[in-house]
Amino acid sequence: MSHFEKIKRKNNDKDKDIETSDLIVLSDVVNKLVVLHSRILDSKSDATELMKNLNSKFSSYEIRSNEVEMVLTEALAYLSDFEEQFETMEDQVQPLISMLKKMDQDSGGIRGRIAKKPPFIDFYKFDSFGKCIRRFQPVGNAVLMYKCFLKTLSGYKVGMIDNSFVRTHLKKFATFCSQHTIHPSPKYCINAIDLDNGNKLKVIEIPKTAYFQLQTICSINGAIFGDMDKGIECTVTRTGKNLNTKYTASGKKRILSNKEKGYIKKYGLYDIKKSCFPAQNEKELKKQLGI
Repeated sequence: MSHFEKIKRKNNDKDKDIETSDLIVLSDVVNKLVVLHSRILDSKSDATELMKNLNSKFSSYEIRSNEVEMVLTEALAYLSDFEEQFETMEDQVQPLISMLKKMDQDSGGIRGRIAKKPPFIDFYKFDSFGKCIRRFQPVGNAVLMYKCFLKTLSGYKVGMIDNSFVRTHLKKFATFCSQHTIHPSPKYCINAIDLDNGNKLKVIEIPKTAYFQLQTICSINGAIFGDMDKGIECTVTRTGKNLNTKYTASGKKRILSNKEKGYIKKYGLYDIKKSCFPAQNEKELKKQLGI
């Protein structure tokens, strides 16, 4: 029985969902496997070329030392085994890539069902640098969390902590951040229809400033944030980078299409906290940030 068959049987026997601690996005796995496949092909090509080179030299020159001959023979045997391993790896990886691509397409970007915890989550992210515009329609309630930035020599490390801890331990949390030079930033994570890419359900993260702007726009337009019939189509523009970023928002009323409503009814919304795993205390946050 193959490794994947064992996993399938184990999951069927237990009849339970994938653990949320193992959450991954299928498209990310596909991309990583494609890179690995490319490296396997390159390495296989290099190994084959080296084999040809050594075989040529091995057969063209008289070997006067038994010790040298023995070492070269072992080297050629090793490379031959190595080349065969690449053949096996290539044969195994290519079907995996095809299978995962098909699963990702078939799922339509939705990774859960109504009665189950979503085992996958799609994020609709802003680009890290430069100007970036995102169009989306919020569905359901927003979840407030704090994104915590820790500057290191190699860049910023990022962790997430639950708003409930910050709210009940505000002074303690502020002291903790000051001691470790951590910059906390409130972020709202929201189930949303991605209006830029196939109207799929994803999770978008926006800062407090953009969230409050959208709440004001809802009030002016008579819309209800996150409502399927009286909701709002949002456009949020991000400029700047790292901690020096600025978000501006605009919006207009929009009713979800019957197809979008049916999609949500069939698969449900993401349980954001169970998918993002925000830290529940300082100890868990320190582990996320590696301090």
